[in-house]
Amino acid sequence: MKKEDIMVKLQEIFADVFGNDNLSINEETNADDIDAWDSLTNITILAAVQDEFSVSFEIDEIVAMKNVGEMIAAIAEKIK
Repeated sequence: MKKEDIMVKLQEIFADVFGNDNLSINEETNADDIDAWDSLTNITILAAVQDEFSVSFEIDEIVAMKNVGEMIAAIAEKIK
């Protein structure tokens, strides 16, 4: 799966989790950029990502994800 395809799916997940179809993310987007992105929302996002892409992340991988770009890289690594 291409990076661009992963981003499209992530855009859908973020819009759904935050209940905002107008929400726009990019590779630099992080929790500081979205007011409602807190620790509970982070868990919801990660659960949705794992379900959507049929992947599972270890805690150290989750901690290492600092923005959407790093999330994309982690997903791409898992689904090669």
